[in-house]
Amino acid sequence: MSQSVPQQPLPPPLELSEPGSFAYYTLTQRWPAIAQQVAQERTWSPATVEALEALRQSLPNGSVRALCDRAAPDTADWDGYLAPWLGQPWLVLPWYPAECYFYRRILEATGFFLPGATQGLDPFAAPKQAALQAALERWPPGCNGANGRPLQDLLEQTLWGNQADLSLQPGKRSAGEAGGGLLQDQREAAIAHLAQRAGGRIEVVADNAGAELLGDLALADALLARKLAGEVRFHLKPHPFLVSDATAADARDTLAALEAAADPALQRWGQRLQGYRRTGQLWLEDDFFWSAPLALGTMPAALARDLARAELVILKGDANYRRLLGDRHWAFSSDWAHIAGDFPAPLLLLRTLKSEVAAGLDAATIEWIRQRDPEWLTDGQWGIIQFYDPS
Repeated sequence: MSQSVPQQPLPPPLELSEPGSFAYYTLTQRWPAIAQQVAQERTWSPATVEALEALRQSLPNGSVRALCDRAAPDTADWDGYLAPWLGQPWLVLPWYPAECYFYRRILEATGFFLPGATQGLDPFAAPKQAALQAALERWPPGCNGANGRPLQDLLEQTLWGNQADLSLQPGKRSAGEAGGGLLQDQREAAIAHLAQRAGGRIEVVADNAGAELLGDLALADALLARKLAGEVRFHLKPHPFLVSDATAADARDTLAALEAAADPALQRWGQRLQGYRRTGQLWLEDDFFWSAPLALGTMPAALARDLARAELVILKGDANYRRLLGDRHWAFSSDWAHIAGDFPAPLLLLRTLKSEVAAGLDAATIEWIRQRDPEWLTDGQWGIIQFYDPS
């Protein structure tokens, strides 16, 4: 797939060095806190603790280096990604590539890819498991998945499930503190699109595990049961990422937790979803591209051809939205045709705002929200439902 951008100069990317930015706050406050939290979350070997502390100490003034876990399946790719910045300080990196690099360094430190006692061990397993348990306990008793709820409600539920981002916990404001609400709501256009193309394939580029993934699965359940989709494919992370991002293993664990739940309604829902998997209607897939430090417009041609077969791609969450924009400083009113004009399929964007990028908003909304909440781009209190068909 070629870069999904207009034939005009690109705006600059978000940089870690931008004074007063959320990116700079992330580098200097959030990431050190996350590295420390991982070190304290379980009993690691002294070497792992030392590696995590070295990572924490390297922020923000340490230098970018190559990955040391040379036997990992993605090391050669990362050699290419990091080549422009080797030996330079973290502060020179664009935000999204730096974010991917930080979390990949967490996996290096904990030995995720190497033979040994911690191979395959998710360093964020404890908070994700706690989030899933809490989400199941909050699920309405007797609610059997979609449970007949309107599609409009299910879309909004899975949007606000995106608030549950565990990487934001250090210093995060409490939910509702700023009020919050939808800044743009184009779900009716998306639902009309689905009705016209019922029975096709829908791709869900997932974001967080826990409450959000449960909402995603309820939406998939409704789409399949109501014949609006003949097949739903979830695209998940290939390894732990951004603390709470859902991996394929997290999705399988979620289905197992539903089947094992005390509530018979949850059990039936889990069994139905597993049935969809057996009949090839529900797929849980992963790919290293989904954790790569690359814009969506650079996706491999094979993946782009795969998405092009979909009637709709549901793009979840803030990080995926950032990747769609190349994590660049587009004007918040920028037309989607200028940004994603060659995306291979119609798009439904469900996002809670947690970073300083946006597009497709009208001038009146931008002015209103700037007056209402100065931190609207990053406090996680505001959402958008945007539909764009590039055809």
